[in-house]
Amino acid sequence: MIAEKLLARVTDDTPHGDRLRARHEVVADEDAAFNFIKGFIPINPSFQQKGIVLRVDGEIIAALLYVEYNGSNVFCHIAGKPGRRWLNREFLFWAFKYPFDQLGCTRITGWVEEDNTDSRRFLENIGFSIEARLKGAGVHGQDVLLYRMLRSECRFLGRREGRQHPVRSADQQGDRIGGGDGGEVRSVH
Repeated sequence: MIAEKLLARVTDDTPHGDRLRARHEVVADEDAAFNFIKGFIPINPSFQQKGIVLRVDGEIIAALLYVEYNGSNVFCHIAGKPGRRWLNREFLFWAFKYPFDQLGCTRITGWVEEDNTDSRRFLENIGFSIEARLKGAGVHGQDVLLYRMLRSECRFLGRREGRQHPVRSADQQGDRIGGGDGGEVRSVH
């Protein structure tokens, strides 16, 4: 059984100061995503969870966990190591490509407690919209806001212009990421 599927690899062998630039990999691996995120927020394993991680030189620095996946919708959790530069175009591209194009979802839903202003600002800045308020549903009785991103509203799936570093899919590097039917990733449980 395969534990992970490589989605993209970004390498740059040009010198950066006194060292080479880091090697970035975006990998579909729900177990690694779950284990990374549970170090930041209290979560339990969920029905039909999927996940991706961002590794720099082999170390996981960010992860997205998609839970309650039902074919058209998925809820998401995201976490990144403080002080690390993990929020970049490549990771955001895969954060949306994976659920929309490879899992076939038409929407992503985020669940945020109203007093979590950092998470609210983050979701709003990347294009999520508030869809509903759940009165008193938070851990400490505060309201919860449901955010949504529809596939049709996602600006990160268009042409990726202005990239500084070449990105090659795993297929282009000789690692097969699909099952012969278009190259999509299939997570293995």
